[in-house]
Amino acid sequence: MNCSKNILSRDFYNDNPSKVAQALLGKYLVRKTDVGTFVGKIVETEAYLPFNDTAAHNFKGETNRNRSLYKDAGHAYVHSMRQYCLLDVTTEGVGIPGSVLIRGLEPIEGLEVAENITNGPGKLCRAFNITKELDGVDMTNEQSNLFICSSEKDIAPDLVDISTRVGISTAKEEPLRFSIKGNLHVSKGR
Repeated sequence: MNCSKNILSRDFYNDNPSKVAQALLGKYLVRKTDVGTFVGKIVETEAYLPFNDTAAHNFKGETNRNRSLYKDAGHAYVHSMRQYCLLDVTTEGVGIPGSVLIRGLEPIEGLEVAENITNGPGKLCRAFNITKELDGVDMTNEQSNLFICSSEKDIAPDLVDISTRVGISTAKEEPLRFSIKGNLHVSKGR
């Protein structure tokens, strides 16, 4: 699959994290490496708001750890949680630290199609070799080795499940988790 000509533009990401999180469903995450290209269909996302979201990494302000959140829309924010890396993409604009966590992928290319290999933010980063070295990468740049490209068609609203976020200790009640109904690669959550 060659979708490098259909990379999502900065304008796509320059919106409220909740809207971007829903719009990313069905799009393709692409990771180019020395051993090949990995492609996965985004089937689950989670929005993190730029201000007053106690679960967001920006809640206490800008730090060395979260500096990429404050970049322009469409940049990677790769952070670690326990022993795993996780991938967010920034939304809105410079100095407005909203983001969308990529929670689940359906393997399309470059991976053995196996249930549960990419059904969680840590698992998908491990499978796609997404490490802290990619923190701050411009995902709207055609030369990037990490980007998201458009799909043939958008996911219809009636095929989107909206639920509360999982795996966090605060602001768990917020309905900011989005997934494609019935997809086997959506994480189970806890």
